[in-house]
Amino acid sequence: MERNHTKGVDVPPQTDDPTETDLEQVRASIADIDRQITELLETRTKLAKRAGELKLQSDDHDFVDEAQSDRVVERAREYAVDRDVDENVVSAAFRLFVHMGMTAEWRDRTARETTGDAPDRL
Repeated sequence: MERNHTKGVDVPPQTDDPTETDLEQVRASIADIDRQITELLETRTKLAKRAGELKLQSDDHDFVDEAQSDRVVERAREYAVDRDVDENVVSAAFRLFVHMGMTAEWRDRTARETTGDAPDRL
């Protein structure tokens, strides 16, 4: 089985006579990737919350930083182009990831304000 060493994912070899086992192996690899993506999104969300905490401590940062959001999406789009992945799909996905992070930041900030753990600054 071919191994993508940079990502640690097994890619079953292509054969002239695919079997149900081959399909099951491919689906298992996809399921593993889906799990990894979910774990990475969990980590990304934690980092977004931390960014929100840092923004609260600084008078220089607004809650929503459109320029930063645009940089994140553009960087992901460039990664997609370099890897021959649909850049429009990747851009759309990363816009969702950015939104997910902002939502997590907002919820965390709101919870802190409710408990009195945050400064009076939005």
